[in-house]
Amino acid sequence: MVKDSLEERYKSALALLEAIEQKTGTQLTPKSRIKTSTRASKPSLPKLIQIESKHGYINYKGQMVIGPEYDQALNFSSDGLAAVKIINKWGYINSAGRIVLTPQFDEARNFAQDLAAFKVAKWLGMKQEWGYIDKTATVVIPPQFQQALDFSEDLAAVRLGVQWGYINTQGEMVINPQFDDAYEFKQGKARVRIGSKYGYIDKSGKVVIPPRDSARDFCEGLAAVKINSQWGYINTQGNIVIQPLFSQALDFGQKLAPVLTDIKLFGLMALGKKWGYINQSGQMIIDAQFDWALPFSQGLAAIKKNDKWGYINKQGLIIIEPQFDLADSFVDSSASVMIGNSYHYINKKGKLIY
Repeated sequence: MVKDSLEERYKSALALLEAIEQKTGTQLTPKSRIKTSTRASKPSLPKLIQIESKHGYINYKGQMVIGPEYDQALNFSSDGLAAVKIINKWGYINSAGRIVLTPQFDEARNFAQDLAAFKVAKWLGMKQEWGYIDKTATVVIPPQFQQALDFSEDLAAVRLGVQWGYINTQGEMVINPQFDDAYEFKQGKARVRIGSKYGYIDKSGKVVIPPRDSARDFCEGLAAVKINSQWGYINTQGNIVIQPLFSQALDFGQKLAPVLTDIKLFGLMALGKKWGYINQSGQMIIDAQFDWALPFSQGLAAIKKNDKWGYINKQGLIIIEPQFDLADSFVDSSASVMIGNSYHYINKKGKLIY
């Protein structure tokens, strides 16, 4: 599952960018908006691995600490619990590998704000409803939603019928279902889709930033938005602070953002498109030279050059030579990479730890 998800993520740059905007409800695919909590892990928490069809966990040294005995699994969340699937039911383990909540759910997600979404399938799977449990497996919010996302800033996006709204941690509908798609709250705002366009709402449900052709979540106070086929950035007041000049734009990470821009000879003849990095003023800090690029994390960013992936620092210097077939961002001083068909972790020196 881990390997398949990483492979799918990089089938093509444009496919990935479009996938970020979609939600299919399928577990651990790039088109899913369901988080696997890879960004929330602590250094002491085990990391998810896949061996053939089973899943287990290693420590930061690459040593197996929880054997590959699960049919499916998620990364540990910051509270030290991970959702795992045994045969056909999901439960939860702690970082020592002990089952703390007996597998009993048809599908489950990791805990966020002490609540976890779970799914109940009825009528041979023809009817599926989501609710929320607490850490004692007590049902706090009964299954009633067609889809449900993690809680963030005390609210969770849920779907009733074909439209999305938001509930609070008591299960009360505080923003009535009215959106064609909805995402988590970040920095006090949530991205929503209205028809074919994306805007932002506040916690009262009011649209506070008008819909545009496409948009991403706020990160470090800015959000990438698409206006007339070009991407720029807005601030949390909805003002354009970086003009829409780019073919694609991703989130800011450590005050730099990867953008796709035209490369021109003498400023006239188009030579193609490459990825570079801009700062929060829109200045190109790392020249556009990469075939693909991801946001910075822990001082390094994954970049693709000459059909291989490596890592650069914030000065644009290559720190880990491009050598991998796929690469992801660093989390807790390690990053997942693909070499051929094999899935591995590396440290910040580029050395394989698993």
